[in-house]
Amino acid sequence: MTMQQRTTIDPIDVLAIEYQCKKCKLRHAVAIESIVRPQITCPNCGAEWMKGRYVAHHAERTETAVVEFANALRSLQAIAMVDAELRIEIVLPVKS
Repeated sequence: MTMQQRTTIDPIDVLAIEYQCKKCKLRHAVAIESIVRPQITCPNCGAEWMKGRYVAHHAERTETAVVEFANALRSLQAIAMVDAELRIEIVLPVKS
């Protein structure tokens, strides 16, 4: 049986989108307010992060999705909720 720990976060608590290179293991975080286009290559080793199984139009859609996700987070962060709270549920890794 798989154990999961769930928690919720406020959109304002999302500070960045983090990429981790599978080749060199570099972790590269980009602040939400700074994202205008996604990182498609590793700034350390130059590995292409959107290649292989992605054909050109899929990579373009993936890039667009990253930017749209960042834009949606910025919009959610700017909303003044009056009689409700908006939270995002996430799953945390459980160490065994």
